[in-house]
Amino acid sequence: MKSLHPIIVAAAAGLILAAAGCQSEAERLHADSLYHLEKVLYILEHSEGKNDVAMAELDKYLEKHGKRLAANRADGKRIMGKMSEAERDRFARTALEKSRPVKERIDTVVRTFSDTARIFRKLRELL
Repeated sequence: MKSLHPIIVAAAAGLILAAAGCQSEAERLHADSLYHLEKVLYILEHSEGKNDVAMAELDKYLEKHGKRLAANRADGKRIMGKMSEAERDRFARTALEKSRPVKERIDTVVRTFSDTARIFRKLRELL
């Protein structure tokens, strides 16, 4: 089985963090993480392999949603800090399972660009 790029795995961390804590807060973060993953996938797919188009659109997305993404990461870290190791492991498995199809699609689409390293660096900022 093909392994995922480390950036895509890092994106899953947001979903892992989102799955932790009280159910309503975890559900909100999880849903928001999935929302952003889907939006990033949409941007990449509609950039049709054009590096500059993708980068410009990802920059716009980061400018518009950067504070929200950072807040979600901070909330996730806070929630994870409250969990036991067993709870973190259980939620990590669940979040990874739910996010895997989108992450795999992102990984596949990014590889259609000529400058994959540049695109993955930008994704690291976003996700």
